[in-house]
Amino acid sequence: MVAYRACLAADPKRAGAWYNLGVALQQRDELVEAENAYEKALGLAPASPEALNNLANLKRQRGDFAAAIPL
Repeated sequence: MVAYRACLAADPKRAGAWYNLGVALQQRDELVEAENAYEKALGLAPASPEALNNLANLKRQRGDFAAAIPL
């Protein structure tokens, strides 16, 4: 996770780094921060199937089915 944060400090426009940070945070059960990271990734790469899928699964995991379905 340190490497992703360092990468983003150098270049906050790297969608892949935001996505990977989201994955790492989700694995640590830090869901609010993971959701923010996925949303930043999608802001930079809106068609990313991986980020869309993981964000939908995260929202489903939190019980927010209405938000998960359109993703």
